[in-house]
Amino acid sequence: VIQAHAEHMKRYLREVEQWAEHGKVPGLHRQRTAVKIRTKYGAFNSLLYATIVFLGHLLFGTLFFAHVESCSCSYGLTAVEGCTPENACDVGLRKSYLDAFYMSVVTLTTVGFGDLTPSSQLGRMVGIPWMLSGIVSTAFFLEAMQHCFLKMESWQRMEDAERISEETFKAMDRDGNGMLTKAEYVNYCLVKHDIVDQETLDGFYNIFNRMCKSTPDAITLEEVKEFQKTLKVRRNGTDWTD
Repeated sequence: VIQAHAEHMKRYLREVEQWAEHGKVPGLHRQRTAVKIRTKYGAFNSLLYATIVFLGHLLFGTLFFAHVESCSCSYGLTAVEGCTPENACDVGLRKSYLDAFYMSVVTLTTVGFGDLTPSSQLGRMVGIPWMLSGIVSTAFFLEAMQHCFLKMESWQRMEDAERISEETFKAMDRDGNGMLTKAEYVNYCLVKHDIVDQETLDGFYNIFNRMCKSTPDAITLEEVKEFQKTLKVRRNGTDWTD
């Protein structure tokens, strides 16, 4: 249920953002705009909705238990001896708004100290579905927060990749010809952001160069097949020199 509402809310937020940035755009352009908006705001939309759902559970628990169990005699094993509805506020269990907020936080985060618990039949009946859905909302909130932080880190990497100083340019220019190829630029960004190490990339370049015969920067399907045949022969023990 939470996931269904989340998807509905995210679609609504994307429509609002689409109207705010581009106005009413029909057809294929609208679809492309929606994809752009989803890429740009998707993580924030998920975090926004997850925050709303989590705070909603927190607020409900605080208000409900502070109101319903402000004065309670409890029942069963936790019943307060000599307590009646008339003197519950004097000798019974009491919950202030701060107590109810504390209990809600401890419950939804699954810490569960146990010092404050639902103390009425109605509180326990309502508390069961509230706890179950609340724990799910907390997990959803934490997941959305982590995803948003990862997205922010990714955007920061992209911003860093757009800033190229003279020193950075020379570091990218591996052959020193004063020009950057696409491969050199991608190679530098991958290594700089620890997506892959330089040794692994050099290994890939070495394999490419061994396959490349006709042109310096491209290979044909025939060259790939020939290289695969060569590898097969070497792995069968005929030639392991290279």
